[in-house]
Amino acid sequence: MKKWMLASVIASLAASTAGADQLRATDKLAWTKMGPVEQFAGVSYTTVDVGGSTGTPDPLYFVDALGPRLTQTGRAGFIDWCVDSKLPVVWAACQPDIDAFEAKKALAEIDSDKADPDKQAQVRSAIEALAPKLKKHAADVAALLAKDDVYKKMFEIAKQERAAWDARYKANDPGLDIAVAMEDAVVTQSRKSAEGCRKKTWDAVKAAVPKIPAKSFAAHRRDTDKVDNIYENRINDTFASAMLTDPAGFPAVNAYVMCWQLQDDHPKDALVSLVGAIGDRVVGERGPRTGAITKIFVAALKPDDRSAKIEFPEPQRQWWGRKLDYQFYRHGLVTSIKPSGDKTTLEFEKKKHDELVVFGCKDTDHIQAIHSDGSITYDEVCSGSKMKTFMVGPPPITVDKDTTTGLKPGMMVLAIDNQVLLAWPNAKTEAPSLVLGQPVK
Repeated sequence: MKKWMLASVIASLAASTAGADQLRATDKLAWTKMGPVEQFAGVSYTTVDVGGSTGTPDPLYFVDALGPRLTQTGRAGFIDWCVDSKLPVVWAACQPDIDAFEAKKALAEIDSDKADPDKQAQVRSAIEALAPKLKKHAADVAALLAKDDVYKKMFEIAKQERAAWDARYKANDPGLDIAVAMEDAVVTQSRKSAEGCRKKTWDAVKAAVPKIPAKSFAAHRRDTDKVDNIYENRINDTFASAMLTDPAGFPAVNAYVMCWQLQDDHPKDALVSLVGAIGDRVVGERGPRTGAITKIFVAALKPDDRSAKIEFPEPQRQWWGRKLDYQFYRHGLVTSIKPSGDKTTLEFEKKKHDELVVFGCKDTDHIQAIHSDGSITYDEVCSGSKMKTFMVGPPPITVDKDTTTGLKPGMMVLAIDNQVLLAWPNAKTEAPSLVLGQPVK
């Protein structure tokens, strides 16, 4: 009797009553070390613990992170999750997996796997039960596509995204290597695996930035005399969105955030601050599945039925749990650039500002208002007033030198805490020419 058949007998009751949803991957098992059965189990549950935030990454991310290492068994686990979803965008994202799925190969993989026999039995049972699910799902998809052309567009976007990522895998894109390494470091909680990650992930970010179109960062307002909260929020969100919705930017920035989360001191970091503000709400571009979801979201597709809306899955990324608020925010025209060691101090243009100044003021006995806390405001009289001119502008800021590469006096910059995030050729240009010290076009 084959090993899997004996295990199937032993675990038959558990498999028939519990199903695949009780499966969980071995704790702290690196994703690169997962065999077919562990991959299937990982779709259901793979523990990630970062800074006290413990849970399971969403299946879209987990399967994308497996990349070309994904087995037919692991694919079956993802499909099993997908067909239970009620979201058309998820159906679109997993259709290429359904098209590529080979049940016989999956069962053969299980046969040769050296995983726990109970897990093998459960996974085999789940895969054998997948055929009727797929038949029903195919009918549901056909009905969906016949209902509205917008759903056909979703499936076409997913197909195109899969082809683009397949080409990237085939080319052995080195930009994905650091993402894989940091995922293993996060999952295993290995200090050794995280050694030197700050420089490695930062280099990956710098290599990715020039691949992102400059127009993606365009949120520059022509009126630069004031930086109000609305503009500040808009430019911050635009920067973060550009980094997190790009197939080159997301893996690098995601790895950078992972590295930061694994540090003991958690230093101030502008990039972590901005992308962290929205990172737990962005599906991102870790692979063809998350990429399809993101591309569909960016396309802003609308159903013909005005009462209908396209819903998107909520990402689950435990490494985005810890937030970091920035302290120093500078937006202005650079007049001086003073490097010193690995730091650079920037000084900004100051403009004349006329303001009416009153003098010789004193309170009267006349009550102007009585406040809810019982305090009293009295009328004030002043002996005179005059116009006074002040020089107004952002105070200097000291940042990491490598974020000022290419920066020249006369350029408009956005600097936060330790980094120059964006730099424009002048005050009126919409799209930046430098991002984190790297040229963009």
